[in-house]
Amino acid sequence: MSAGAVRPCPGCDRPTRWFLSGYHHEGYLRWCAEVHCAACGSRFAVELGRCLNEAARASIAAQEGWFGLVLAPADSVDVRVRSVVRQELGLTFAQVLALFRECPQRPVRGLWQEMERLSYLIRRAVPTAEPQVMPLP
Repeated sequence: MSAGAVRPCPGCDRPTRWFLSGYHHEGYLRWCAEVHCAACGSRFAVELGRCLNEAARASIAAQEGWFGLVLAPADSVDVRVRSVVRQELGLTFAQVLALFRECPQRPVRGLWQEMERLSYLIRRAVPTAEPQVMPLP
């Protein structure tokens, strides 16, 4: 879980820290905000859907940092790997070519949950691929 903003508890209105977390559901990465208020004992979870706004992503990145998808040289030139990256990130073919041209073995960065999902999709599409998710400096 990632630390989010301090917001009022829905049960007692006292300031409480909310947490953002990502999970896989029906083939998609979904996000939710969760809170457990120590003051009143209430627990709440709010479904945020498939997309996070930039402020929420920045909040998670500030806590956990950014991660990169690391590919072996053979995997970085595999058309199937590039196709998965294009589909998952909603990029054009030209954008994918530019990403891989710029940094062939570490073409994508994002939140840990996003990179883990991308790694899973690559392994599913290309069983011999061995993508890794590594923290970025």
